[in-house]
Amino acid sequence: DFWGWIGPAAAARGLAHRRDRPRSGGQVAERRRSARRVAPGGLMMGRTTAVYFSSSNPQKHVDIARLFHDSPNPPRSLRQEVPEVLSYDLEAIVRAKAIAAYKLAFVPLFVEHGGLYVEALGELPGPLVKLFCERLSLLELCRLIPAGTSRRAEFRQRVCYCDGKQLQVHAGSI
Repeated sequence: DFWGWIGPAAAARGLAHRRDRPRSGGQVAERRRSARRVAPGGLMMGRTTAVYFSSSNPQKHVDIARLFHDSPNPPRSLRQEVPEVLSYDLEAIVRAKAIAAYKLAFVPLFVEHGGLYVEALGELPGPLVKLFCERLSLLELCRLIPAGTSRRAEFRQRVCYCDGKQLQVHAGSI
């Protein structure tokens, strides 16, 4: 349940209801509260609530802006450092990131995390690709694969939305 995520002190202060004011990253407070009503079938009615994309990686913010450039309500950038859980479970990582980001900002937001799964390396580095790439270049990573072995790999990505009431995880891979 949500109150377990943010703790009893924050719940007592009612901080979960301040979804329209980012509390970190130098964001300007949004003064208007937006009503969100969802009709059957998931259609939005009335005004929509601002949604933020949380990441400390500037390139990810550029990618999100490019992806949503034609959207009538693109996600806003929320640049904040969120601790990452060291786990091989991609969904657990993205859920923990979303909860941690929400605890810092108290706004509806989404986060993403991906992993590179190389068949010949026993599906390593997986979601730990950032740690691998801090020590090895991609060329060195490729050299770990024995000659004549398949270089088949898959990139898996998870996006998690958190609005203080729910977590929604969406998956994709290439």
